[in-house]
Amino acid sequence: MKIWKRLMTACLVVGIMLSLLPGSVLASDGDAVPTPDEVYNVLIAQKEAEGFTEGTIWNDSTHLYRNFKGGPIDGKNIIATGCVAFAFQLSDLAFDKLPARQYTSVSMEQVKVGDILRTNNDTHTVIVLQVSDNGLVLAEGNYSGKVHWGRTMTEAEFKRDVSHYITRYPEGYIPPTDESANEIIEKGQFGAGLSWSLTKAGALTISGTGAMPDFSIYSEQPWYSHNDKIMKIVIEDGITTIGQSAFWMSNALTIRIPDSVTEIKNDAFRKSSLISVTIPGSVKTIGDDSFRECANLALASMMEGVSAIGQRAFRGCTKLTAVDLPASISDLGAGAFYTCTALNFVTFASGNKNTVKMGENLFMGCWSLCPITLPEHVDKISKEMFYNCYYMFTGLEIPQGVTTIEESAFNSCRNMSVLIIPDSVTDIERNAFINTALTDIYFKGTEAQWNAIWKSPDLTPILQRVTMHYGELPEDPDPNPKHEHKWERSEVIQEATETEDGLRIYYCTICDETLREVIPAAGDKTDYVWGDVAADVQGSSLTFQLSSAPPANGVIFVAAYNGNGKLDAVGKAKLANNSNLTYTVDMRTEIPQSDRLVAFLWDIKTLEPLSTHKALPRS
Repeated sequence: MKIWKRLMTACLVVGIMLSLLPGSVLASDGDAVPTPDEVYNVLIAQKEAEGFTEGTIWNDSTHLYRNFKGGPIDGKNIIATGCVAFAFQLSDLAFDKLPARQYTSVSMEQVKVGDILRTNNDTHTVIVLQVSDNGLVLAEGNYSGKVHWGRTMTEAEFKRDVSHYITRYPEGYIPPTDESANEIIEKGQFGAGLSWSLTKAGALTISGTGAMPDFSIYSEQPWYSHNDKIMKIVIEDGITTIGQSAFWMSNALTIRIPDSVTEIKNDAFRKSSLISVTIPGSVKTIGDDSFRECANLALASMMEGVSAIGQRAFRGCTKLTAVDLPASISDLGAGAFYTCTALNFVTFASGNKNTVKMGENLFMGCWSLCPITLPEHVDKISKEMFYNCYYMFTGLEIPQGVTTIEESAFNSCRNMSVLIIPDSVTDIERNAFINTALTDIYFKGTEAQWNAIWKSPDLTPILQRVTMHYGELPEDPDPNPKHEHKWERSEVIQEATETEDGLRIYYCTICDETLREVIPAAGDKTDYVWGDVAADVQGSSLTFQLSSAPPANGVIFVAAYNGNGKLDAVGKAKLANNSNLTYTVDMRTEIPQSDRLVAFLWDIKTLEPLSTHKALPRS
């Protein structure tokens, strides 16, 4: 039976959103760069989608879009409204995380489907739907305050009106439909009988039998001088080892690794532009620093068979959100996921019979990490293993067999309130629980066994305020708590900046329950939605009225928590044109009067919050 864990609300909402989100948009052959035809198919599908249909109200007041996946434009993070929000949203649906580039000098011959144009003396933005010899077909928001599909632009109008454009296609991109796409433009021999070739479309292919050689630095790569043309890497069957620094600093967005490869050596893809990677089970070892500081890498999956991940292998991959680890894993090197600040979900496959070695600093600085279920057997909770996982990491069950909780293992996990500790533990080292919200420890042994554990003296004041539970596991809390929370104490964990959200934690002065609140970035305009909203609760139905119109692409989730922070129910309501701004959420179960209600506004298509969350008082 799974043991109950209190999860932070953000983890809950992200999980719900992931279950609702359609699959990522990739080209038909699995590449991360879609063809113009595939981009068109994505865009035209939105013409009938809710919130994007012809004539939908769309202006600067009704639509705001944060966190454009294309990244900064001219070094600035754009908070888009109106016509720009429309173009950015459609662009993200088609290109996902491909980086954007802006040009101020452009001819119509360069424009492709999905490119974004700035027109009308730099006052209006459109996205290109179709390209022909005679002109362009456009889609746009805030066209007289509404969504409009199908306006045309002639070449003369283009020359007169377009001031600059944004593209998500990689520099030098040639569609695979181009007759010259597969033309080899560079090639050579290297190593022991291996060869490489580069096509006009940017495909670098490595061929031959045996191991790739090691390079002491990236400039030794025989294809390095052509790095600006490389868009994908294809390693053909027969290659057994990806050599040291083989693709360090590569511009490639995708990599295909065959089942013949058994090892990825140190620094192999360090600081490359890869967006995602799937490592086949034939690979037994992923070397030190092999994917370190891959700034675009969002997803890493290791197939069954992979056994060891080296030190700092994914360190500093700041866009990495999810990692899947197989049951064959036996060794996770020190700092393997250090400062992966966007990492939410780490999944260990069930059935692992190995005792997995946990390196020091393993998840240190993973601010957004949600609670994880560790493998059944791990060697220890290592030094600084979860240090500074302070947003969503709320608790952990330590597997039976662990003997040591090492120094600063949970230091600064500011929302961690629950730990389940096995009776195999004999030592808890200094600063293990410092700067946490720890309120309950469930120890699987007796009080005498707990007292026999060596504990660093600095833990004494922390443990004195913790409630100990011996020989028992957490149960679902009382749905009718004996008090109402008083959120009278708060602490700013991270200050907001012009472009980045901050974080404030509220503490109940009665029970020390915590509530997380995002502090919007200084440039954010999203608080206008909630106003003084209050909820009318009737059984399982919840109704509220907003102060102003929310974005049409949004979804509101409402979560109901009892007095001990346990989730009782969650419901959602799609936002549609609604003249009186009144919305109803079906919670699917009756909501007790004592439950705390919290509302969230999210973009269903991009998985991004459109507003700070809001505690809902009852009307």
